[in-house]
Amino acid sequence: MQTRFNFTQKQEGMTFIGIVLMFLFIGFLLLAVLRVWPMYYENFDVQKSLEGLATDYQNDKTLTVAKMKNSLQSRLDVQNVSGLKAEDVVFKKTRNGYSVDASYQSVENFLGNLNFMVDFDHVIVLER
Repeated sequence: MQTRFNFTQKQEGMTFIGIVLMFLFIGFLLLAVLRVWPMYYENFDVQKSLEGLATDYQNDKTLTVAKMKNSLQSRLDVQNVSGLKAEDVVFKKTRNGYSVDASYQSVENFLGNLNFMVDFDHVIVLER
């Protein structure tokens, strides 16, 4: 007895294992986004705080470094920023004002002992 195969039919759709693997991959990516997004959102708050400091300096050119640090720390506290403190920000005197370097690292746990670490670099120039 001879068996005839119909080779014109094609497989359609995904197998159950394929669907499970697809959902695992999408879940993995979603978890990564959920872990990284708060770090970038906090970075936006740091940028707002630095812009506020620049506005304060434009309005009052006689601000000292100590007053600028206090102003920056109060802005960071209002924005609920925990990754950067005003004492970690470097103020350098320049010819026309100050250079403010607010570079920091943010680390977030991903899975087990795997972490995401992101470097943020912010340098603003406060001119007289």
